[in-house]
Amino acid sequence: MGKARIQKAEFEVLKQGLVLRQLDDTPSQELHAVMMQEADGAAVLAGTTQFPFLVFPCLFAERARAASEHFQKDLRKYWQAFGS
Repeated sequence: MGKARIQKAEFEVLKQGLVLRQLDDTPSQELHAVMMQEADGAAVLAGTTQFPFLVFPCLFAERARAASEHFQKDLRKYWQAFGS
């Protein structure tokens, strides 16, 4: 196996580990698909840098936080529409 292939496999292990941890911390199953999409997007962006192993965890954490906040905001709007 070439060095690039090993690095790609190691990056996938890192990505999957962080995704699984995030999914464990995300109680809403509706948000799980969004978190996986955010991980894929963060992986693509991190892959364009010189240090994807360093960039990905921070980038994914930020994207996951933003997606969760957006989801919660939409959920509040939805329930407020019924409360009026």
